[in-house]
Amino acid sequence: MKFSEIINDQQLATEAIRRWITVAIFIVIAMVTANGIAHQQLFMFALLIGVGVTTFVTVGMQRSAWILIVMGWYFMGNTNALPVPLSIRDMVVLLVTFSYFAQRVFGQTAQRPRGALGVLVFINCAYIAFTFLCHPVGLRAFGAQTMGGRPYFSIFLGLCAYWVIVHLPDSYKSVSRIPLWLMAGATFAALISMVGLVFPPIAPYVWYFYSGVDISAYLGRLNPTLAEPEMHRLTALSPFGSMLIQVLSAYYPPRKLLDPTRWQFYLSVLGFVAIFASGFRNSLAFALACMALAAWFHRGWREVAVAGIIGAAFLGLLVFGQGRLFRLPLPAQRTLGSLPGQWDESVKEGITISNSRWDWWRKIIAEGSIKNWWFGDGFGMSEADYTLIASGTVSFEDSATISGNLHNGPLTAIHYAGVVGLVLLYALMIAAAIHSVRCARRCRGTPLFPVAVFLATQLMWKPIHYTLLFGSYEIEPTEYMFLVGLLSLVWRMSERTPPSMAPAATERPFSRNNGGTRVSA
Repeated sequence: MKFSEIINDQQLATEAIRRWITVAIFIVIAMVTANGIAHQQLFMFALLIGVGVTTFVTVGMQRSAWILIVMGWYFMGNTNALPVPLSIRDMVVLLVTFSYFAQRVFGQTAQRPRGALGVLVFINCAYIAFTFLCHPVGLRAFGAQTMGGRPYFSIFLGLCAYWVIVHLPDSYKSVSRIPLWLMAGATFAALISMVGLVFPPIAPYVWYFYSGVDISAYLGRLNPTLAEPEMHRLTALSPFGSMLIQVLSAYYPPRKLLDPTRWQFYLSVLGFVAIFASGFRNSLAFALACMALAAWFHRGWREVAVAGIIGAAFLGLLVFGQGRLFRLPLPAQRTLGSLPGQWDESVKEGITISNSRWDWWRKIIAEGSIKNWWFGDGFGMSEADYTLIASGTVSFEDSATISGNLHNGPLTAIHYAGVVGLVLLYALMIAAAIHSVRCARRCRGTPLFPVAVFLATQLMWKPIHYTLLFGSYEIEPTEYMFLVGLLSLVWRMSERTPPSMAPAATERPFSRNNGGTRVSA
């Protein structure tokens, strides 16, 4: 027998052993689950459903399973139909992660990208694990007397999402559609939320399956005292509006979005209406920044100047006309409230409260609320502090100071992970921003260019947003693992020749205004 035949026989035997072990594990799980169902244990029933869905995703979707993570990223609500305290996004990430490892067991190969971004991701995760060992929240076995370690679990799921996205996808076409997958998920999540406002009677039934639905109208019918105040902000529309503007800016030069003779203009109007209805000033700043950055990627500084002049004229008309020619809804006034204008008193009061946070942050620093500036105090709080906050007897600022949710990116990072954690996070932010610009230049002239611009606009703006507008260390590492995973995936796909395109078609001169040269994708 030849040596090559012996190697092939060994590989077949190894693959057969893997499959039989997997089958045996599933049989054991099925037997345990069946016994649990017989004794009316809901957990076992949920486990059976999980095993069935995981098997379906593993066999049916295979390498396309990663798309579920992308589409489910904005489903932050829980499902009350299952006895698990996880959001839909959490369950989707776990489902696809299990599917990924199941595919590896059956011998499916995985891609192995390399790069400094991956190293920075794992350094940040290792440091967060170190802070957990220093502050073992929620584990009494380690002497923990605190609770509230959910951020550690969220960051772990972010790492799982990163790992799957970087290693599993193998379809150039699917990767080029990442903005569309995200847009579909954000749209569906927004529609579910709005169902409760349009059809209040069915809100409780939808809430049973997804807690992200808006039930304020239903509660207002039951008890008028529970009705929403005059300024009812449709906060669930913020991700949808921001995503729509970002996707349009990635696929089309922003000048088209501001031209009333083009259909893109009306979609962009829909996006801005959603942002105004949500009442988030941060979302408006993000949308405008995305348009400016996308203009630079598409056609250089001249496009930025033209889009900036048109956008400034539009905003100026809204600000000047408010209180003089028309009256904007209160959420829209709040969105524009940072600009000088004739706003309602309730809007002015809310803006004054937001601006007073600078005094609050200076007070936190002066009073030494953060005990360990170098390595942080970790996530979580004591049971006594939690009881105090839950009682509702303390002010918003006091409760936020105790919990560490300080509405300030750098300050929350120092509170939870110290200066070391902040430096590591900024290192990841800056490296991702630089890498995203290089990726956009690399993908110019290929079907991957829109998705590269889509990611670059976010990664270039996020450090500014996190530092000056709003940020939370509880959220940011997870979001960055997701975005960096997508960026690394696009970079890996850019090394391939685009399908149905000649090699010469993948080369385009990068705009001189963008500071680039001729590059090859």
